[in-house]
Amino acid sequence: MKRIQLGTLVLGGLVMVLSACSDSTASSVPKVSKTYQQKIEAAWNTASQGKSPTMDCASVIGTAVGMNMSGQGKQSEAAQAYETCYVSSFAHYANTLIAQPDNAALDSDKQPKGCMALFTQSRIHQSSLGGFAKDFGLDKTLLDAKVRSALDQGPAVACTMLFAED
Repeated sequence: MKRIQLGTLVLGGLVMVLSACSDSTASSVPKVSKTYQQKIEAAWNTASQGKSPTMDCASVIGTAVGMNMSGQGKQSEAAQAYETCYVSSFAHYANTLIAQPDNAALDSDKQPKGCMALFTQSRIHQSSLGGFAKDFGLDKTLLDAKVRSALDQGPAVACTMLFAED
C-alpha cells in the first residue's frame, strides 16, 4: 500500500513540475490586445516548434489591416500586434531553430548549418509581411534591426545574412 502511495506522490510531483514548465512557456508569449492575442499565441507556438511563424503572422496582420480599413479597433493595438509578430515571433523562431543541435553545428564556412534555412525564411517573412509596416506607421528598416537585435547571442547571431540591411 505504501508503495502505491509513494508512486502516486511521485507522479503528482512530476505533474506539478510539468505544469509549471508549461505555464512558464505560456507566460513568455508576448501580450497584445485581446483582439490579437490568440493569433499571436498561435504564431509563438509555431515558432516554439522551430517552424516559421510567417503564415500565422499573416493572419495577425490580415486581421489588423481589416480592422484598420473598417475603422474598428485602435491603430496602436494593430501596430503593436504587427510589430510583435513581425519582430518577436520571428526572432523566437530563429533562436529556437538555430539552437537545435543539427542546426547549430558549424558548416565548412563556420556558419551554423541552420543559417541557410533561416535566411530563406527571413526573406519570405520580410517580403510577405514587411510591406505592411507602413500601414501601421512603422519603419520596416527599424523593425528588421529589431529582429537582428533580438537574436540570441551565439549561433543565431552568427547567421550574418539574417535580416541584413538592404
